[in-house]
This record gives sequence, C-alpha cells and structure tokens, in this order.
Amino acid sequence: MVQRILVCDEETHIVRAISLKFTRAGFDVSGASSVDACWKLFQRFESASMLIIDYDLLTSDMGTELITRVHQELGLTRLPVIALAGKAIDQNDQQQLLGLLSVGRVFSKPFSPRELLANVVGLLEREPTEARLGPHLSASMRVV
Repeated sequence: MVQRILVCDEETHIVRAISLKFTRAGFDVSGASSVDACWKLFQRFESASMLIIDYDLLTSDMGTELITRVHQELGLTRLPVIALAGKAIDQNDQQQLLGLLSVGRVFSKPFSPRELLANVVGLLEREPTEARLGPHLSASMRVV
C-alpha cells in the first residue's frame, strides 16, 4: 500500500525537493503552496499518511483551522504532522505545537531531505495505519 504525504509550503522549491526525495522512496506525494490548496487536496483524497507543512502556514489562523477541519470533518485525528520552520522556534512554542496541533517534529530550514525522510518513516512506523484513516475508510480502500 502506497502512503500519501501532503506537503504544504509557499516555497515551491521546498515542495519539489520533498516530492522528489519521497517519491523516490516509494511515497505518493501531493504538494500545495497554500493552506486552501492543501485543504482541497485533503478533500480530494479523503486520507493521508502525513502532513508536512510550513510553520508559518501552520500557526496562522488558516493553518489551525486546517488541522481542526482535518480532525473533525475527515476524522483524521491522529494524522502525524511535521512543521518546517524558517526561523528558530523556542521550546515553549514547540511544546505548544506538539500538544495543540498534533505536530510530531519541527525541522528548521534549511533541512536535510534525508533526515526528514528518516523521521517521516520513523513516525509512520509508530502510528497504526487505521489511526490515520478517516472513520469512513478502511485500509483496503486506501490504495492509491
């Protein structure tokens, strides 16, 4: 079963770099340059294994609304999220992200695509597939 990763970042070169690295590793990757476009991807696919999103987009009102909608409307309450930050984030802010928005890890830009991939694989291995699927989807229906 191919796992779908959604990437949301205004910097298109970052989306392309992640897409290339992850596609080569066997993931299905879809990218968006805005929170609105990312929500449309969630609506289109109705499932995802992980969201990688720019920190500034995530912490905006639209970003927090995106996570809320993904949790409530799609039932993806345990969707792993990784944030990509263009600046240093202090520990208190990181702890808030971990708790409130289901962020599993914060990477500072520039980051190593290899290290990002290793962390994504590690997070996905810890989360059972069924926990990332919406309540109306079964694992057999998730084939892309």
